[in-house]
Amino acid sequence: MSKIDTISSFVQQRQNRKLPKNFLQATLRRMTKSLFLRTIIFTLLWIPGLVVFSIPYDMMVSLYENNHHLFAFVIFVGKLPRLNHAINPVVYSFMTSKFKQEFTKLIKRD
Repeated sequence: MSKIDTISSFVQQRQNRKLPKNFLQATLRRMTKSLFLRTIIFTLLWIPGLVVFSIPYDMMVSLYENNHHLFAFVIFVGKLPRLNHAINPVVYSFMTSKFKQEFTKLIKRD
């Protein structure tokens, strides 16, 4: 059996099964929550860097000369967008109910 036949039979099985009436609404609600959360996280992690790095270089150098804490803050803000990529898989996984169930079982295991 080829991959195309396997995929088409899988799709046919999915289409033939009975779904609860509110399945589509519940799925859309979960997807919307997940997208909203990821958008908020993305915004919170990218906006500070965009603001700080939009300041002209000459002005930043003059600010750094007397304030080492500001320099450390700018380095931290520069790392925030990378944190977005690390957080996304965590958000995806904890927004999935099956993952939460299996993770809970794993934690509660003796």
